Amino acid sequence: MPALKTPADASRRVRPQVWVVSSVFLITASVTVLVMYLLTPGVARAERAFTPYETEAISILARQSQVAQRWNAVLDEYNAVTAYAGPDYIEQFNASLDQTRRIVNDSQSVLSDWRALEPDPGAEDSHRYALQAMSSTQYGFILMQDYLQVMIEYGIGEARLIEESRRQFDAASDYWDLARRAEP
Repeated sequence: MPALKTPADASRRVRPQVWVVSSVFLITASVTVLVMYLLTPGVARAERAFTPYETEAISILARQSQVAQRWNAVLDEYNAVTAYAGPDYIEQFNASLDQTRRIVNDSQSVLSDWRALEPDPGAEDSHRYALQAMSSTQYGFILMQDYLQVMIEYGIGEARLIEESRRQFDAASDYWDLARRAEP
């Protein structure tokens, strides 16, 4: 596996871009928790019980939030490694790729469960926007998985994968905002 050519090259191509994705995704994770709260009016108003939809939505959104927290932990670990710590650098890329693969799988499970959930009347728009947010997040994870795989195989980061991933995470954040505003 070819090594990166210079430490300066690695810092320009890899580390700052990934840190931006991490910052953007921290916002998305916060929005996920906010949507979970807002999708369930019973949390704020105890005058009624949760519907079956709300109960299941809380569970699924909590899982989505856990996936986001795990993603942020992966990025924190990745960003903490010095770019040229020799074998540790390659080991960190492999560990990050393995963790990202698990996140992609878990995110797909959340997405499938959300798709199968039938929203309450009046919650259709919010549910649809949340689905779009989860789909964009999932695609962002897949792009980051591809990015890490390319780094391991070729030793050079594909900036286009980082940029597209960032666009997907930004879109997810926008969709979470729309879901919150579309609440009944």
